[in-house]
Amino acid sequence: MSRPRGGPWRKWYNTAKWADLKQEAHTRDLYTCQMCGRICGGKYPAPDSPTADHKEPHRGSEALFFDINNIQTLCKSPCHDKVKQADEQASVNERGIWY
Repeated sequence: MSRPRGGPWRKWYNTAKWADLKQEAHTRDLYTCQMCGRICGGKYPAPDSPTADHKEPHRGSEALFFDINNIQTLCKSPCHDKVKQADEQASVNERGIWY
């Protein structure tokens, strides 16, 4: 089972508020991956590009989605695209639902 792709929260990723929060998190974290310590100086989609990641999956909670304390900087690969996504998929498989 995978996460739903059409949830109403998907539009939140296209807001100015999210763009500002991502920038704030990257600046706070000194553009350093909070999982492996790598400097995230690349431009998307480079493996070393910074990715804003929700520490705790928001599962559609607007408050959790926009909580700066729930956002961390991860390198795109491997920490976000492989390690974190695998952890979230394992959680989905365990519970049977994403949200």
